[in-house]
Amino acid sequence: MSGLAGFAGYCGHDSPGLLERMSSSMRPSPLRVHPWGNGSAGISVADHKESNEQKLLFNEEHSICLAMNGEVFGFDQERRELMAAGHLFKGEANGAEYCLHLYEEKGPAAFGDLNGDFSLVLFDLKKDTVFLISDRFSSYALFYSLAKDGTLLFGSRVASIAESSLIGRELDVNAIFEYFSFAQIFTTRTFLKNVRMLAPASVLQYRQGKVVTSTYWQMRYQEENQSDVFFAEKLSHVLKQAVSRRMGDDLRHGLLLSGGLDSRMLLAAADRAPVCFTFGDYDNREVRVARRLSGIRGAKHFFLKRDPDHYANLIDEAVDIGDGMSCFTNAHGLGFFEAIRNECDALWHGYALERYFRGTYLPRTSVKLLGESLRSRLAPLAPHRLRQDMRDRYRTSLLGLNPSRLFQPP
Repeated sequence: MSGLAGFAGYCGHDSPGLLERMSSSMRPSPLRVHPWGNGSAGISVADHKESNEQKLLFNEEHSICLAMNGEVFGFDQERRELMAAGHLFKGEANGAEYCLHLYEEKGPAAFGDLNGDFSLVLFDLKKDTVFLISDRFSSYALFYSLAKDGTLLFGSRVASIAESSLIGRELDVNAIFEYFSFAQIFTTRTFLKNVRMLAPASVLQYRQGKVVTSTYWQMRYQEENQSDVFFAEKLSHVLKQAVSRRMGDDLRHGLLLSGGLDSRMLLAAADRAPVCFTFGDYDNREVRVARRLSGIRGAKHFFLKRDPDHYANLIDEAVDIGDGMSCFTNAHGLGFFEAIRNECDALWHGYALERYFRGTYLPRTSVKLLGESLRSRLAPLAPHRLRQDMRDRYRTSLLGLNPSRLFQPP
């Protein structure tokens, strides 16, 4: 996995070798590591050797340094406008370079104009200020900790921050309870009490040992009195637009196709057929459905069979990659990447659709009807609502609740 890690502020005795230790925690290999430091600050960006896009760069005056993990989309017109304003671009479609020049032009207001999945770190050396920026969904998690001496430590992994002796190792019991209840941490907590995740659509500004956090966008759900067909067509349009944007290059694209609705939607929305991969313990119904869907779409399909010891072999690496805060079974792709890499350069999955539209991680309760268990989200059903709930359950609908609100104080 690619990532970034670094610090800003005086690190005292911890400074020698700290950046190297933080970099070493970004796995797996082979990765290229691009470090930069000036004594009171340092950052390291790790990416795959196959990547051609520069992710750590400076402006012409060497007064601004920007590091990116991820990518931004659809900035061709904005890039031309910046060039017309006098900004010099070295690359044709370098997203990090675009973000750098956009900040030069607009300052912190630039971050709200970005469209993509990314995390950014920007050092404004003239203003002695550091910015940490997340995208609208925190697609690439960015963690941080403010030490007692005012040093800011940050990284794509909690493990990178934990390389510093400046932060404590006290566990956050509430985060642990949250994880064991929902197999997910919805808030910005981590298992370490002094380490937090930067919330979605957020900008953290660090200067002179203090941090100020703001948001540039907020997800809002609102009811609309429209038909199911209206919402289906609206979702279809947006999904096709997003997939088309991601496929607008010369890369070979692949899709983890389970045969379920989430990945099936991506297959249907694709402008050109991706290479499809299905994991399974044997050639079961799900594999057969995925194979049939691939054939209908004219896509190559590969069945990747898990051996009996698959999860036992990957558990250590899977837990390590997710800092222990993700279910290890979600990393079932481990062990198949070489086979996948032979067929494609970029790989998709439909997990975001599962997470944001089905409410997979919301708490549930069960009621029984004629011996059959019906699961309901959030609250027990009153008898007079049972018929309505059953009807709604089998209709295509969006869940009008943001899971993170469950953990926000009133």
